[in-house]
Amino acid sequence: MRQLFTCGTLLCAAQLALNAAAVPEGYYPFPLKWDDNQFGTATDVSFLNHKPAGAHGRVIVKDGRFRTSGNNEPIRFLGIGIGGDGVFELDRDAAEKVAARLAKNGVNIVRFHNLDGSDRDRDTLIDFSRPGSCHFNPEHLDRLDYFIAQLKKQGIYLVMGLKVNRTLLPADGAPAGTRLGKRTDRFAKAWIDSQKQWARRLLTHVNPYTGTTLADDPAVVSVELNNESSLLFENLNWIAGLHPELLRELTGLWNDWLLEKYGSDRALEAAWSKGAASAGSSLLRSASRWHFEHQENLKEICPNSAAGSGASVETVVLSRNDQDWKTQLQLPGLTLEDGCDYTLEFEASADRPGNVRVVSSLDKSDWRNCGLDEAFHIGPEPRKFRFCFTAGNTERGHVRISFGVGHAPGRVRFSGITLVPGARFDGLHGKSLAAKSVSLPLSGNAAQLRDRFEFMVDLDRRYADIMLDFLRNELKLQSLVVDTQIDWGGLSGLKREERMDYVDVHAYWGHPEFTGGSWEFKPGKWKIHNAPQSPRLITGEWCALEQFSRYKQTGKPLSVSEHDYPYPNDYAVEMMPLLVSIALRQEWDMLHLFIHGTFKSRGNSEGISHMFDQTNHPGKIGFFPAAALIFRQGMFEPAGRRIEMRLPRKPWLHFNNRFDRAWAVSGVRRNLLDSRCSISPMPLDTDEGAVAVTVEAAENAPQPMRAWQEGERTFFTALADRCAVITGHFGGHPVELGGFRIDAGTFPGNFGAAVLVARDGKALAESSELLLTIAGRFENSGVIWNDERSSTLNETNTWGRPPVLAAALNAAVELPADAPRKVYALDSTGRRTAELPAEFRDGKLRFRILPEHRAMHYEVKKP
Repeated sequence: MRQLFTCGTLLCAAQLALNAAAVPEGYYPFPLKWDDNQFGTATDVSFLNHKPAGAHGRVIVKDGRFRTSGNNEPIRFLGIGIGGDGVFELDRDAAEKVAARLAKNGVNIVRFHNLDGSDRDRDTLIDFSRPGSCHFNPEHLDRLDYFIAQLKKQGIYLVMGLKVNRTLLPADGAPAGTRLGKRTDRFAKAWIDSQKQWARRLLTHVNPYTGTTLADDPAVVSVELNNESSLLFENLNWIAGLHPELLRELTGLWNDWLLEKYGSDRALEAAWSKGAASAGSSLLRSASRWHFEHQENLKEICPNSAAGSGASVETVVLSRNDQDWKTQLQLPGLTLEDGCDYTLEFEASADRPGNVRVVSSLDKSDWRNCGLDEAFHIGPEPRKFRFCFTAGNTERGHVRISFGVGHAPGRVRFSGITLVPGARFDGLHGKSLAAKSVSLPLSGNAAQLRDRFEFMVDLDRRYADIMLDFLRNELKLQSLVVDTQIDWGGLSGLKREERMDYVDVHAYWGHPEFTGGSWEFKPGKWKIHNAPQSPRLITGEWCALEQFSRYKQTGKPLSVSEHDYPYPNDYAVEMMPLLVSIALRQEWDMLHLFIHGTFKSRGNSEGISHMFDQTNHPGKIGFFPAAALIFRQGMFEPAGRRIEMRLPRKPWLHFNNRFDRAWAVSGVRRNLLDSRCSISPMPLDTDEGAVAVTVEAAENAPQPMRAWQEGERTFFTALADRCAVITGHFGGHPVELGGFRIDAGTFPGNFGAAVLVARDGKALAESSELLLTIAGRFENSGVIWNDERSSTLNETNTWGRPPVLAAALNAAVELPADAPRKVYALDSTGRRTAELPAEFRDGKLRFRILPEHRAMHYEVKKP
C-alpha cells in the first residue's frame, strides 16, 4: 500500500507540474464555481435584495423612475440576461444554486432571452414534436417555472421576452414551404396571431411553484414584445424577397394607408407628380474618374464596357466586410444645390447576390450626408434602379456618390449611371387604390420614398399598439411593457415606443467583425477592436456608453438590456466599474449584461464558455458585487449639467433618421462625466429639421469623475464618500484617488481595474467593512492570439480551454482609515484564505497584494 501511495503521489505531482508548465508567465489559474455556496462572505451582497421579489408591490414608473408601488421607493436594477441554453440545462438543484449565486453577486433582475430559440430541442421552450411553433415542451416549461420561483425567492425580478428567434411555420399559418422570421412578424396577420397565442400560453399559465401567472406576478417588471425588431432597421431590401402571399398582404396595407392619406387616385398622382421633372443632362460622364476605399479588398477597378449611356464602373470585391461602407466605389467632386431634387439612375448586377448601399456625402471631412442614403439588393440578373432625393448640407465641388459594396463579394457591375436635376415620376399606369394595386416602390422620387418611409413608421407603430392592447385588455397584464430597442428604426423608434413604459437600448464594446460568413469564427475571418472604452470618454468619439446617452427620454426610465465586452477582450475588467459609474451620472435605472454563461451544455465553469459569458468570466461577474453596491445604492450623484433636446414633430423625416445626427445638429457639447442627456417628449411646433436644446447647470456641482491619457496610457477614476473606482494602465504607474492609492508592478497588459467600496453605508475612512476588488487581464488557457491581439488563431476551441487564467498582480495598496483594520485575501467564492500584514499610521492603512494570494477580492474589516 505504501508503494502504491508513493506512485500515486508521484503521478499527481507530475500532473501538477505539467499543468503549471502550461500556465504562461505572469498568470495563475483562477477558475470559478457555478455552484458557489459560500454565503455571508464579504462578496455576498444578497442583502441588497428584498425577498421575495414583489414584496413591496409591483414595479411602476413615476417621475421618470422605477419605483415599487407598495412603498413608492425608487429601485435600480442590476441584472443579467439568460437564454434558453442557460435555462433548460438547469435541474432543480442547479436552479436553486444559480439563483442563489446571482443574488449573492448583487443581481436583482434577470431578462429571459431567446426562450423561443433554435431548432435544438435542448435550448428552446418549443415542442417540435407537435405541429407549429406555439406548443411548449412540458419538461422545459417545468424547469422555467421552477427557476422563476427560485429567482423570485432570492429577490430577483424578471423581464420576459416574448419574441426573439422563433420562426413561423406552415402549421402556424406561414405560406407552404416557408419559414417566416424577422420583419414579417411585425405586419403579417398570421404572425401577429401566432405571437398573441404564444403570449397567452406563456403569460396566463399558472406557475405551480409560485401559484400565480406571469401576467399577475409582481415579480415581473416588464414584458418585451420583440427583441431588436423594426421594419426600418438598416434598409428595406427585405421587401424584394417577400413571398408573393406576404407581398400581397403588405401591398394591401400600403394601399389602405395611401387611401386614408390621399382619398383618391387623382390626389395621389398629383402628390407624387408635384415637383417632378423630366430627365435632363446628367452630371456624370462616361469618363468620370472613380475612386475607391479599402484598396486591399478590391481586385480591380475599371470602366464597365456594358452597353448604355452614362458613367459606369466594375470591380471585384475580394471578401465580405462586416459593414457595407468599408469597401466603397466613389465619384467625388460633384456640385449639388441645397434644397434641389435630383434623380440617380443606374443598372447593377453581381456574380453573387448581395446588398449594396448608395450614398451622397461630402468627399472631405466631416463626410456628412448630403441627402441620399439607400440600400438595395443585386444579383446575377441586371436590374435598373432609380433613387430621388433632395440635396442638403452640400459644399460646392465637394459632393460624392458612393456605392458601398462590402456586402457583395465577387464581381460587381454598375452601368448607365446618370444623375440629373429634378425628381422623376412616370404615373400610376392604370393601378388604383380601390383595387389595392399600387405597388410599394423599391425606388422612386422623393414624394414616393417619403410616403413609403412614413408608411413603415406607421406600420411599426401599428404592431406595437396591437400587441400592447392585447396584453393590457385581453390578458390583463399588470407589468410594464416595452416593444423593442428604441434605436432599431432610428428616430422613428420615438413614435413606435411612444406608449411604452420605458426606453430600452443595446450596444456592445468590441463586438466581433466578420470578413467571412456571419458568425464564422475561422482564423483570419473575424476580429475584435481590442481596446478600452474609457479613452472615448475623453475624445467624445462613438462608444457604447455614448450611444446609450442619445436615447434617454425625459419622464421615462432608461434600460440597457444588452451590454458586454465580448470575449476575448483584454480590457473587460473596466466594463462593470465604468458602466455603473456612467449610469448613475446619466440617471439610467436598469442594466443587464449579456448573457449568463452555461456550465453543462458548454463545459464546466472553470473556463469562459463563449464570447458573451458573464458568469464564468472573473473579470465580469467578479466585479458584480462592488458594482451592485455602488449602483443600487446610488453612490454617485447625477451629473449637475442637464441637457434636454427638443425635436420637430416628425424627427424621423430629418437627420437621416438618426439620433446621433440630431444631437450633432444641436451643437451642444455632451460629456458623459459632467452632463446628463435626454430628449423631451414635447416636440417643437415645426416640421423643419431643427432642434432646440435647453442646458441647465447646477452651481458648484461636484465633478467626481475624471478620464485622461498620459502618452498611450489611459485612466478613469470616480470618487464618492463610500467608494473609489480606478481603471486604466496602472501597471508600473502609481494612481492615487482620495487617499486610495495603487502602486502596482508591471503585469501582462498593465491594464486593470480597482474598486474600493463600503459595505456598511459609511464613508471609506470610517467603514467597518470594505470590499476591494482588483484585477487585470483574464483569458482561457491555450489561447493563440494573432500579432495584433485582435483575433485568435485557434482552429478548434476558439476561446481556449479551462481553466481561466488571471494576470498576477503585485501591488502596494494604501487607503484612508480612522483606525487599524484587518485585511484578508479571498478566494473566488469569497472565503478567507490568508490574513495580510497591514500597517496603520497617520490615517492610512497600508498592505501589499501578491500573486500567491490568487485573489481578486480583499476584505478590509475593523477588528
